[in-house]
Amino acid sequence: MGEDAPGPADRMTFGRALAFLLRGFVLTLLVAAASLLLGFLVSIPVGIVLNLPGGVVRLVLRAVVDFIRGTPILIQLLFVYFGWPLIPVVGVSLSPIAASILALTVNSAAYMAEVVRSGLMSVSPGQRLAGRALGLRPWQVFRFVVWPQAFRIAMPPLMNSVVALIKDTALISVITVSELIANVRSVVSVTWNPAYYLVAAVLFFIVTFPLMKLAGRVERRMKERGFAND
Repeated sequence: MGEDAPGPADRMTFGRALAFLLRGFVLTLLVAAASLLLGFLVSIPVGIVLNLPGGVVRLVLRAVVDFIRGTPILIQLLFVYFGWPLIPVVGVSLSPIAASILALTVNSAAYMAEVVRSGLMSVSPGQRLAGRALGLRPWQVFRFVVWPQAFRIAMPPLMNSVVALIKDTALISVITVSELIANVRSVVSVTWNPAYYLVAAVLFFIVTFPLMKLAGRVERRMKERGFAND
């Protein structure tokens, strides 16, 4: 739990407990931020391939994405942490934080890739034809015509994916990461005061609620401008 973790002999004040929880919450947010950035970068090419008409690569990615989206993130975390070193090709153990980031990255990439694919499909084929009629190359049509519209459409569900990812970080304590949930369990084990779980919930809410409101606002503005689907 770390050098500053509460112990049975400590006099646990609310201020000290809160500081301990905040240290864990900072780690929670850092893991979420790293996973979000990596997951988004992976989701773009995967979403583009999923939007293609066919091919072996698309079929493989489709199966992988469906499998990840159809299995619990908790199982994925446990597999990456405990099972990753057992894979003959890999054979390398990951630290708890590295395993958390890898599992959350893969999970969030699968969900965001589906959002990207849906956004690309929402762009009218006429937009592509218009771009070609103007003399643009296929990559220019995608870069300047298709992608800007698809990204606007995808923004609200992408932001919802961010909220889901932040909440999913509550599970990484099961692989011994000393984040918020692990720290709050330590505090409760010393103080016997379950109210600290409510403190943890409030910390999550402080971060996720503005994101949820922002996602709703962006979605309404996109609908007003004719970008978002009902």
